[in-house]
Amino acid sequence: EKELLRQIEELKEMGFGGFHMHCRAGMSTEYLSDDFMKLIKACVKKAKKEDMLAWLYDEDRWPSGFAGGIVTQDVRYRKRLLVFSPEPPDADTLLALRGHDIVKGAHIDYGRFDIILNDQGELVRYRRLKEGEEAEGEVYYAYVAINEPTPRFNNQTYVDTLNPEAIKRFIEVTYEAYKKSVGKEFDRTVPAIFTDEPQFTTKLRLSYAKSKEHIKLPWTDDLEESFVAAYGESLIDSIPELIWNLPGGEVSVARYRYHAHVCQRFTNAFADQCGAWCKNNGLALTGHMMEEPTLKSQTGMLGEAMPSYRGFQIPGIDMLRARFEFNTAKQCQSAVRQYGREAMMSELYGVTSWDFDFRDYKIAGDWQAAMGVTVRVPHLSWVSMEGEAKRDYPATFGYQSPWYKKFRYVEDHFARLNTALTRGKPVVRIGVIHPIESYWLNFGPEEQSALICSELESNFSNISRWLLFGGYDFDYICETTLPELCPKGCAPLTVGKMSYDAVIVPACQTLRSSTVERLEAFRLAGGTLIFMGDTPTLMDAIPSDAPKKLYEISERIPFSRAAVLAALEELREIELRRDEGVYTDDILYQMRQDGDDRWVFLCKAKFPGNKDLSRSYTLRVKVKGEWSVTLYNTQNGEITEQPADVRGGWTYISKRMYEYDSFLFRLSPMKEKEGSAETVTASGKGSNKLVIATKNLVPYTRGESNALLLDMAEYALDGEEYRDREELLRIDTECRRRLDWAVLSGGAAQPWCIENEPIVHHLKLRFRVNSEMRIYGARLAMENPDRAEIVWNGVALSNQAKDYYVDRSIRTVRIPIIKKGENILELTLPFGKRTATEWCYILGSFGTRVVGSETVITTLPDVLGYGNIVHQGLSFYSGTLDYLLDVDVPADGELRLRVPQYRGTLIEVLLDGETVGEIVYPPYDLSIGKIRAGAHRVTLRLYVPRTNGFGPVHLADEKCVHISPGAWRTKGDSFGYEYHLQTEGILTKPMLELLLDE
Repeated sequence: EKELLRQIEELKEMGFGGFHMHCRAGMSTEYLSDDFMKLIKACVKKAKKEDMLAWLYDEDRWPSGFAGGIVTQDVRYRKRLLVFSPEPPDADTLLALRGHDIVKGAHIDYGRFDIILNDQGELVRYRRLKEGEEAEGEVYYAYVAINEPTPRFNNQTYVDTLNPEAIKRFIEVTYEAYKKSVGKEFDRTVPAIFTDEPQFTTKLRLSYAKSKEHIKLPWTDDLEESFVAAYGESLIDSIPELIWNLPGGEVSVARYRYHAHVCQRFTNAFADQCGAWCKNNGLALTGHMMEEPTLKSQTGMLGEAMPSYRGFQIPGIDMLRARFEFNTAKQCQSAVRQYGREAMMSELYGVTSWDFDFRDYKIAGDWQAAMGVTVRVPHLSWVSMEGEAKRDYPATFGYQSPWYKKFRYVEDHFARLNTALTRGKPVVRIGVIHPIESYWLNFGPEEQSALICSELESNFSNISRWLLFGGYDFDYICETTLPELCPKGCAPLTVGKMSYDAVIVPACQTLRSSTVERLEAFRLAGGTLIFMGDTPTLMDAIPSDAPKKLYEISERIPFSRAAVLAALEELREIELRRDEGVYTDDILYQMRQDGDDRWVFLCKAKFPGNKDLSRSYTLRVKVKGEWSVTLYNTQNGEITEQPADVRGGWTYISKRMYEYDSFLFRLSPMKEKEGSAETVTASGKGSNKLVIATKNLVPYTRGESNALLLDMAEYALDGEEYRDREELLRIDTECRRRLDWAVLSGGAAQPWCIENEPIVHHLKLRFRVNSEMRIYGARLAMENPDRAEIVWNGVALSNQAKDYYVDRSIRTVRIPIIKKGENILELTLPFGKRTATEWCYILGSFGTRVVGSETVITTLPDVLGYGNIVHQGLSFYSGTLDYLLDVDVPADGELRLRVPQYRGTLIEVLLDGETVGEIVYPPYDLSIGKIRAGAHRVTLRLYVPRTNGFGPVHLADEKCVHISPGAWRTKGDSFGYEYHLQTEGILTKPMLELLLDE
């Protein structure tokens, strides 16, 4: 509790207004126990005292629904799947299934199917065989299976998210427990509860139509009954159509209905139920769905993402890794707008490793702000780095990161920005019919469906990119929820809280009859209806002339960027071009109407090819209407008049835009007598410039001890002879397998549910530490030294720690002398199911050298050159690094600094020991301010991330961007014993310039 409360204070110091209380890997406190709830109550109380918000989280890790295994101890609530296989089910499995109360009298064994395919692998005929009946073709078996317990779900299973009773039980176990504990603070200190990645059994499809594969599909015990009630026909009898394509391009109505029905069952059971409970109890449901970005991923794990958003009071997205998922954000943003929700949430920044810097955090947050995100949930802040937790998708937004006290620099920017972007109402005039239902029709064997599915995906991606980067904001219209949001068609088309002057149908193959009905009324009332590509030929997946008739009375264009941008020209509100006249292809915008004023936010939406270079261009902005323009500087809070030119009913703004820039403008109606604002250009009058020379090599200081990583050792389990040198995590894995234990990883069971049995096994590690010099005062950093026997060069050391390194769980003990030559460190560690074999470190005032997979302690250099510090004796160093520039200023004036290239999180600049600013974003310059002639010290404090000390240093796949726990445990050619270290340091010589006073 004491540690949690201390870290809450640190989060406030970082600029955060609150926190989510999220159970992560390595938690020893029993989930939802009295001890657990005591900690929750303490955190809520602390948040209230600090004027912060304490957000709940509804699962032990993720995905939400199984309550850490509590719910799925009851087999009735375990995830189901339909298995369709050329091999019969195991008789014992079916017997066991029939023994459970839930399945007595229910369908479990759906029997045998006679499958006849033509030469192309299309489904010519099929039938469900009766008892004893012979097949004409191949025999397949259909049956229901229940998930087996796995460590990932704390030795239970995931929940049946199609079963409303299972989710009702999840709510009783989890939501009601929080209500009992902290319910008095709902809608006060506790605004919302986060649900994470709910999903159903991943839908599989055949690779090749004639391959003998097991196919698994989402199912629940009464799916047949609810399907019959909805459509008046059996789903079971049509199972083969879910798997194989019909001949001659015929569309399977059963397949379409299956995907629609499973999506409905999932939406109703999970999001609708959880959201209704939250609404009735004064709490907001927030969080995000699973696999939102593509038509394929949604179809496979959700059916469709957008219907579930109606259950959320604060809908959200998952935007981890360094990526841009415009459709993920746009789908959620559309629902937020249409349902009139107060905010949109994003879980962002995680899975990027330690070297994701402030530049990356800004651009990743900016583009999402432009796409509606106003509640940012940075992923994540660890309570502890002990054991497996340190590989839990770093970096951490906590004291373990050297830069944590500087993060307000980023956070205040978004606090200011979101203040503006929650005001008023979005200016959006275009709706786009979401095309996912056409994808459902083609969810057949990959061999046959790959081309059409690829085209549908490409169209889905292109239409959003063409509109967004062509200067047209839009909303997706979900066909599932359209009837409830739009009772009847009209012009403009009203969908919930939004109205659209134009609606685009983007090469859909099928439309719902309810959609056709509303679009027809919209078109007849004078609305602009645009069909891109060919006409849909199906309605509700059944051949129909109705879509064609609508197509013929609407505007028809090719599926191309030029065609759609031209067709919408009359609806344009903003135009973004480069100085050479071409449209920008890397800028997003959001426009909001706030009374008579408008807010316009512009930002980059593409990571630069080289973040070290200060590239820029003149951005020319053209906004419809005659406006006075004010620039709101979200970085420093300044508000200034923005020069603009008004002519012909448009307002023109020019700004120099660098790679990480964003601009927030407020547009106010121009008064009658007010003319165009003139652009003011600095003349440079009264200033002469002097370049102040700096040295190529400079003294420096470290904020922490230098470190030598100890991650490879000889090892012996339970008194055996030492085995050859191996990496420590691989040692841990190999020993666990020898003992027939579960292997540690991101999918291991939580410590709280593993029996804390007496430890009877011991692991010995022998490290060989080579040094080119004799060193005094060094320390050994390791986890739980008090449980270890530590022997250095044959002498037993005290295992009582006095301090810590990076994290309070990594304790340090004194090493008497590092001798020149080879030193031997021997550790004897208890080895149990709840222990972890972790890297160690030698700390001290020495240098390091890395050659392939070998390391050597060397003399620490007195000075640093500009370039990679990894090759200058600081191979594994992380922390702050001060470059000390002693300068002789010849006269009074303004001192300016530029650092052309750096690798690190940010640079803090100090003049004579006092902080004067930061260098973070291009053009990487800073006005240090007025300075008197004489000797001064300019300090460049580089914040070096923990990458080379704690990152996946043996990850040999340089293209890997998914830095999950598995990145530390790669196999095959993706693993290398050689150290793969990242470049860190101020890479080019800084430039100092003095502007002389007149």
